[in-house]
Amino acid sequence: MNNLIKKETLKMWWLRLRLNLLPAYFRTGGKITYISPEMNEIHVKFPAKWHTKGFGGVLQGNTIYGAAEPIYSMILHQLLGKDYVIFNRKSEITYKKPAKIEVFAKFCINPTTLIKIKNMVDRKQEDDFSFSIKIQDEWDETYAQIQQDIYIARRDFYDIKQEMRQMENNDLNFKFPTQDLV
Repeated sequence: MNNLIKKETLKMWWLRLRLNLLPAYFRTGGKITYISPEMNEIHVKFPAKWHTKGFGGVLQGNTIYGAAEPIYSMILHQLLGKDYVIFNRKSEITYKKPAKIEVFAKFCINPTTLIKIKNMVDRKQEDDFSFSIKIQDEWDETYAQIQQDIYIARRDFYDIKQEMRQMENNDLNFKFPTQDLV
């Protein structure tokens, strides 16, 4: 799981350092250990330490989920650019067995998948995509699996959609002016 094919560049090392120090991410207990030069692959480890374990000496689910949840969105934001809007719509974690040791996750979007996503969104303007993440130890034993649904839309389409919603809300809140009856 930890074997890296490519060496991390200085730019990606610096990004990884900054991401790991973000307070919201740092507090999850997870740690980004590798970012590929193309930003299409990120490795995360979930250390089994005193602040990440629960009462039974088992890695807490909030450590796993909190550290894993933003990664695919971050990769997609980087790969697709500012012309797309990306949100996590739904996530579900299934625990296979308790993790009492350090576990890892490898997030990867290959170029073929990225092209399919871009083509689908460009054609339909918006769509949901599912990604699956396995939480494993260094011997590839699976401890949990996360299923994530991510919403992706073209920014111009999304902005128009938001304006339409705002206009509908304004119409629903419209009140007729009243006159004083004196």
